[in-house]
Amino acid sequence: KDLQIRVRKYASYMMDNTDETGVNAGLADMLSPHLYAELTASIRGFLLRQFYPFKRTPHDLLCDLAQLLETQVHAVGDFVIEQDDIGNGMYFQATGTVAVYTTAQALASAPEPL
Repeated sequence: KDLQIRVRKYASYMMDNTDETGVNAGLADMLSPHLYAELTASIRGFLLRQFYPFKRTPHDLLCDLAQLLETQVHAVGDFVIEQDDIGNGMYFQATGTVAVYTTAQALASAPEPL
């Protein structure tokens, strides 16, 4: 069990350190496409299980859902979604910090234009 957890953490770290295409070239090159997809689904499923709505979701369904996830990386100050945007997805924050602002708060804290 300990080895399984360590391998998952390492693979997750490797997948988080990707190039601009979103694929870790080293890991992707070592595994067959099918095995890489299965590993990706398993690791992302592990991430999903940390969130309450997915705690009791069956493993197979969780892996299917995990294959639909897309990794996004945002820099400090990026707007992920803005007020009044129509929602068409769901975000899971794996690392970092996020702040929620109303339009007035965002405008008040924005830097002055040059």
